[in-house]
Amino acid sequence: AHISWLRATVHGPIVILPKKGVPYPFPQPHKEVPIIMGDWWKADTEKVISQALQTGLAPNLSDAFTIDGLPGPLYNCSKKDVYKLKVEAGKTYMLRLINAVLNDEL
Repeated sequence: AHISWLRATVHGPIVILPKKGVPYPFPQPHKEVPIIMGDWWKADTEKVISQALQTGLAPNLSDAFTIDGLPGPLYNCSKKDVYKLKVEAGKTYMLRLINAVLNDEL
């Protein structure tokens, strides 16, 4: 699922850490959190890109954007939940933002 537009169906982080014993170039965070931004499609994504290539037009837009698989309350999807990150005051968190959207920059 990592070729063409089939990659719309699989999301997951690959985190590259410093060498063992080598610290980050900043204070150690309390917690590291990968956050995957994706999109949700009702259409067959292979048909979407095929149509775009045949017509020369831009591909259709996805039906929703997601944060860790949750589309939020603005989209008519199966879940109305939103991504929430619980944090503690005074703690530092490293957010690893991953754009897994097919054809948009987020």
